[in-house]
Amino acid sequence: MLNGNNLLCFFDDSHNNEDLIAFGGIIFDEGNKQEIKKEWRKYKNLLSPFEDLKLKWSPEDKTTKEVLMNYYKHDWLTSFRFDALNVISSMNLQIVISMHQDIRWKTFIKNNIPKCIKDLKRYFPNEITSEVREILRRPPTDFLGEAFNYVLQRIARNCVENCSSVSINLDIPPKAKFSMQQSLTRIYRKHYFQGFSFPNGDYIRSLENLGFCEVPSFLVGGKSTFCQIADFCVGVVQNWGNHLISMDNSKKELNLLKIIKDKFICNIQNGKIVGYGLVIWPPQAKIYELVKAHSEQLTISEHTEDRKIKHKLSLIGSSSNL
Repeated sequence: MLNGNNLLCFFDDSHNNEDLIAFGGIIFDEGNKQEIKKEWRKYKNLLSPFEDLKLKWSPEDKTTKEVLMNYYKHDWLTSFRFDALNVISSMNLQIVISMHQDIRWKTFIKNNIPKCIKDLKRYFPNEITSEVREILRRPPTDFLGEAFNYVLQRIARNCVENCSSVSINLDIPPKAKFSMQQSLTRIYRKHYFQGFSFPNGDYIRSLENLGFCEVPSFLVGGKSTFCQIADFCVGVVQNWGNHLISMDNSKKELNLLKIIKDKFICNIQNGKIVGYGLVIWPPQAKIYELVKAHSEQLTISEHTEDRKIKHKLSLIGSSSNL
């Protein structure tokens, strides 16, 4: 059983392209914090003992890329991702991610009118031109709030039994930092006081009563070990989603995701992670049906009792009392 004095920590990341955004991250007991950092540092030192590498799903800085290419040589990016995900799969943590596809009429507009804004009036009445302009300018990160909402639900429902407190640590895309901080804090505070209610009458009590921190913390994720790890978890999910949408039949992306599938929050009774630790939205989107078709391949197969024990161990570590 979880110790009543335990502090759970959540660290996030997000990945997006024009139509698909994935947001989520890792949650773990604070007692496992140093061990997780140690494992990640050990992997970094294996790659290069002299550089504080900024490891990401898609490496950006020149130094990190050079180190990785020198270390892995052939097909360096796939090899790097494979190794990093295997390191993560051995850590005492859990994963929760929400992936959303934009099916609003922005897509129709972009596909059916000239890119030049000045031509909009040829296709739309003057009174809606300004609205069209706004939709075309709107980044896919406007889905971040909805994804954050689903992630909070899953953490509140699955991870906080008998824990004294939960800290929420968020890394927000730089281009949307100020506006998203305000938006996500507003969403968080709503559920902090009101909890979650659902059309079927189900209810999750307030985050305040569940021991969540009063406000989320915002940080510079590139330097954070935990945001780097979250970046890989979110990156592999979004990358798989992109390949599903493009009807790419390659199994490489799914096989990479399978490396960490056992770390996702799941249904304790049947081991399903889709709809639990992996949320796909909305139901009308193409990605929803595509992921649903692969849900059996993303099911944790251990016996129910083994899953219950594993769920607890992944949060509190093997040194804690069950």
